[in-house]
Amino acid sequence: MAGFNYRYYRATLPPGGTNCPVLAAFMAAYECVLAAKVLHHRSTRQDNAEAQRLLNRALALDSNYAHVHAWKACVLGQMWVYGWCADREATFQQVAAELEITLALDDNDSDVHRILAAPNLNRDDHDKAAYHQAQLRLGCGAAGRASDVAGTAGGRHRLDQEGDAP
Repeated sequence: MAGFNYRYYRATLPPGGTNCPVLAAFMAAYECVLAAKVLHHRSTRQDNAEAQRLLNRALALDSNYAHVHAWKACVLGQMWVYGWCADREATFQQVAAELEITLALDDNDSDVHRILAAPNLNRDDHDKAAYHQAQLRLGCGAAGRASDVAGTAGGRHRLDQEGDAP
């Protein structure tokens, strides 16, 4: 499962039991994230708003689920890119805050590094963007290489300079 923090959940499960409230809450949160991802990729204002609602629900179920914070940042970033927000700077800061939370919870989450590359490119901080791209490759191996391209307001930017294909 993408974004599943095994270390956190293994530590919170009761001995010998998988039928527990912690796992049930996680699975409900996971379903919210999956639905939000689908909505996000439709790239409409209405679907973006619904994706945000689902991600907020997922956070209410499990605020320590790092992957939710990463996708909330991505959905907010989409809102920023399309200008669907009243205050672009506040939205950009909210994206950064969600990503910082994700890093603090699970710095091995591939999506956080993929998503962190985009705002760094938007702020012309190519060194940080390259760092997150490198973390993506180190942390995920072949699975992360499919995300070698980060979307930004200015278009899509290839982050690796070696020319190797994902």
